[in-house]
Amino acid sequence: MSLSIHRLEPGSPLIPILAAWRHRAFFEAEGYTPDQSVALLDGLVRLSAETPDTYQVALVAELDGAAAGTCLLIDREPVTPHPDLTPFLAGLFVVETARRHGIGAALVRAIEEQAREYGFARVYLYTDTARAFYERLGWRLQDAFDWEGDPFALMVRELGGG
Repeated sequence: MSLSIHRLEPGSPLIPILAAWRHRAFFEAEGYTPDQSVALLDGLVRLSAETPDTYQVALVAELDGAAAGTCLLIDREPVTPHPDLTPFLAGLFVVETARRHGIGAALVRAIEEQAREYGFARVYLYTDTARAFYERLGWRLQDAFDWEGDPFALMVRELGGG
């Protein structure tokens, strides 16, 4: 099996595919439409390409040439009670048929490297279900909080060299 991870570029035919995955995983329950999910991902990808000083990026993992997962490095997360923190790893998603092959961990490491390259000493994320996964990758709990009645963990990864 061959795994490659690269930046998602404007106009990529993968944008609607990844947006559909992200929509089902993260946005459908929030009332977003599929078109809104495409627009959100497309906007981030265009911003990343057109704004040289932005560090926000969308990554795609391909396994044997087929899209298998995605993850973002973004400026802010609306869910966290700490609006001053930045940047955030967000939207990690691996298709079910490609799970348990290290793709999620590889995407996390790639996002950490992106943050490190932009000079950040740490990166944050929040999760309601995957705390143990991130802890295995060296992330630690910074805060536990409730968002709209649901428990979440705000996690941090010290990158060093930032």
